[in-house]
Amino acid sequence: MGISFSNIGTVGREQLITSGSNGEPNWSYIPSKGKSTKKVNNRTYQFADEKTKKQIAYMSGYYLQTVPQSVKAAWQETLEETGFNPFQTDVTSILTQLSVEQDFLTGGDDNIFGETKESCLAAIDKVLERIENPLAAVTEERAAYLQQEKEFYTVLASKIRE
Repeated sequence: MGISFSNIGTVGREQLITSGSNGEPNWSYIPSKGKSTKKVNNRTYQFADEKTKKQIAYMSGYYLQTVPQSVKAAWQETLEETGFNPFQTDVTSILTQLSVEQDFLTGGDDNIFGETKESCLAAIDKVLERIENPLAAVTEERAAYLQQEKEFYTVLASKIRE
């Protein structure tokens, strides 16, 4: 006894089609008319689409909510200068790892940057230390990402010190 499905509806802008006479769904996504097939590069800041830039702004705001305005300005300048997206969806940043570790250690305080320039520089030093001394083996792809992350935080530290 099999179950047969066909054209069960629309999900987002894509039409979801399933069919299977053996009871196993066969999922395929068919782009709707007018859907752009243009690829965007969301791994970098300068080539990211507007949605990704808004996500970066949101995440930046979360991590920088208590820092001085001069640090927020330095962060934005560093994003634009280096072109690095510190919140890529396919890679976990050192900042995120340290924030989660601190959250677990303190029972809920994930404010890694603190409230002063000095506390921000101390957090950056922790990020750079972890990049230089990873906790696990690093793949070639991860090493390339870490190099970009290192450049980002090195530039950020120099801008905060100005």
